[in-house]
Amino acid sequence: MLRSLIYFLKLAIYWLLFFTLYRIIFILIYPGKIPDGKYSEALLTFLFGLRLDASTISYLIAIPLIIWAIQQFIKTNFLNRINHFYHLALISAITVVCISNIAMYGEWNALINYNMLFYFAAPAKMFPYLSALKLLCVVFGVAVIIAVFILIFRMMLLMVIPYSTTNMTRKLIVISLLFPIVFVIMRGGTQQTPINETFSCYSETKFIDHLSINPAWHLGRTTIVALNTKEEKSLIANP
Repeated sequence: MLRSLIYFLKLAIYWLLFFTLYRIIFILIYPGKIPDGKYSEALLTFLFGLRLDASTISYLIAIPLIIWAIQQFIKTNFLNRINHFYHLALISAITVVCISNIAMYGEWNALINYNMLFYFAAPAKMFPYLSALKLLCVVFGVAVIIAVFILIFRMMLLMVIPYSTTNMTRKLIVISLLFPIVFVIMRGGTQQTPINETFSCYSETKFIDHLSINPAWHLGRTTIVALNTKEEKSLIANP
């Protein structure tokens, strides 16, 4: 089971490095949005954003964790293929979200949320000032960045889910312990209220707070809230 635990540890480290790099690039592109005398405060975003990052990473590895648990009892290459395509899609989607946040923040001064999702289906609306050729170059650049992150992922982790040859009892014990731990990290701890953006906000400067908030977590939460609101309105309109 040690190989399996190392696998998920590497997976968590990969995503942690991913979000850390996102914040570094964000700071380098928008240094003017950090008020004078608050650069040290801006650097604290790597610390204050860690808890929300951990929650986000727990959500991201939830499906691989389920696939891994099934794989320990039903060894099949089909599960490896599911895991493979899941990570390709996930890396691609989150890379696009992070790049869009960085690219559009200068104009919107806000993180990508559910109400902005329709722009992803029409890149020309996100970059109306770009010609068709320049827009094609942007799309190509995004594809290259995605390819780089996929390459890094493959260098850090095998695409095959680790299979343990230990006895069934030990497998059941590890799985029964691992899932609750991931769930606790997912909700941000054992406190009564699950984690939200306010746990990462610590500054009077809006840009620094936005920098601390995990972009994938923010988009996911706003999407869930919006969909639930639509469902509630639908129930009220059609009781």
